[in-house]
Amino acid sequence: MHAQKPVVKKPVRKHVKPKKKVHRKKVVATKPPVVPTITTTPQASGAAIGSSSVLHPKSPASGGLAPIFIVIALSVAIASLSIALIPASRVPWRPVAVFVSDRQVDLTVAGFALLLATAFTLILTGGL
Repeated sequence: MHAQKPVVKKPVRKHVKPKKKVHRKKVVATKPPVVPTITTTPQASGAAIGSSSVLHPKSPASGGLAPIFIVIALSVAIASLSIALIPASRVPWRPVAVFVSDRQVDLTVAGFALLLATAFTLILTGGL
């Protein structure tokens, strides 16, 4: 007969789960709100009393026609340059393709002229 080795059972190990880290919120010291102080200076002369630019700074709405011109000129310039960039062979409608091919140079010049006019207006008005 054959000699058998005695069976040795290994001890059963339990799976140990790692402990979860506890994240604690940092306590931030709250500062009291800062209240701005307003100091007024007495007016030196009577000439500044009638000046509205000292009391009311220039708002964008009071610019007149310059902002309206700038927006319209930029819109038309972008539209004319984008139409001039389209090759006539890619336009599916024949009358529009003929118009684009005939007017590409004119639309390009008009777009750049409007961009220059807008830049000139921006320089003259000092921005919006």
